[in-house]
Amino acid sequence: MSIRMIPNAARLTVLGSGWSETTLESGDAFTEDGELLGEVADDLCYDIGDDVDWDLIAGDSDIAWDDIIYTDDEGNIYDDLDGDGIWTDELGNEYPGGGTQWLTEDQLLGLSDMMEGLAQDDAAYMQYSIPNEVLPSLYGGKVGAETNPTITGSDRPHTYTPAVWCFQKGSSGIIFLDEPFYHGTATGGSITVYDEAITIRDGSSKAVYWSSCTTQLSPVLPSPYSGYPEAYVCWQCLYGSFSDALISKNDNTITSEDIKNGTTGLPTMTFGGKTYYAVSTKA
Repeated sequence: MSIRMIPNAARLTVLGSGWSETTLESGDAFTEDGELLGEVADDLCYDIGDDVDWDLIAGDSDIAWDDIIYTDDEGNIYDDLDGDGIWTDELGNEYPGGGTQWLTEDQLLGLSDMMEGLAQDDAAYMQYSIPNEVLPSLYGGKVGAETNPTITGSDRPHTYTPAVWCFQKGSSGIIFLDEPFYHGTATGGSITVYDEAITIRDGSSKAVYWSSCTTQLSPVLPSPYSGYPEAYVCWQCLYGSFSDALISKNDNTITSEDIKNGTTGLPTMTFGGKTYYAVSTKA
C-alpha cells in the first residue's frame, strides 16, 4: 500500500483496545487507497454494498499507483516521474489538491480484473442474501426453553443458556446466538451447537452459533429463505444482509473487455504516450 501525503488526503488512525477488548478505530473514513478503490468500483458501475471494506481489500492486494497523475481545476497536469512521492507540474509547482485523479489504462485494467474476481467470489454469498428490511420479520426470541415440543419424553423440555433468538424451519426450531450457548435436555444431556465462522473477506470473519430443536418456535421462515442454509440465515439476522459487504456486476458494469475495446464511455486523456482514465473522486 502506498502513502501519499498531499492536501486533503491525510487521515490519522489510532488503534487500541477498550475495557471490552474490542478494537477501536479513531477514524470512520477509508484510507486514501481504500477510498480510491471504492471510487473505481463505482466508476465501473458495480453494485456496491454499504459496508464493503475497501481498506481490507486494498491491503490484501498488490495495487501499484506509481503512474497516477492529477489535474487541477485549470487543467494543469501533475506527475511524479522521479518517484519521490511529490506530484508537480512542468514548472515544478506541487499539486495543490482538489482536482481529478487519472489512472493509466493498465492500472484500470488491473483493477477491473480484480473487481470481476471479487464479484465472482461474492456471488457465492450473494445468492443467499436477504434484504435488511426483511430480516427483522424472520426471527423471534429471546427464548430460554422450548414451549411446544413435537417429540415428548423424559428429556423434555429442552433449555437454552443463555437465551437465544429463534425461528421455525420445516419441522425444526432453529435457535442461534452470536456467542456460545448451551442446548440442554431435562435429563442433563446436551444437543449439538454448531459454530460456523463466515468470512466475507480474508482477514474478516464473524461467527454464528446455532442448533436445531424438535419443537415449534415462531415465526415460521418463509420461502425462499426456508431453502437457505440455516447458518446463513442466522448470520444475517445477527449481522445484517450479506449484500452490505459484497459487490456484484449488473448490465451496466464496465468490464475489462470494454476497456480494451475503448467502449467504456469514461473520460480519457493522453499524457506521455499513455491513455489515462479519470477517477471520480476529488484528490
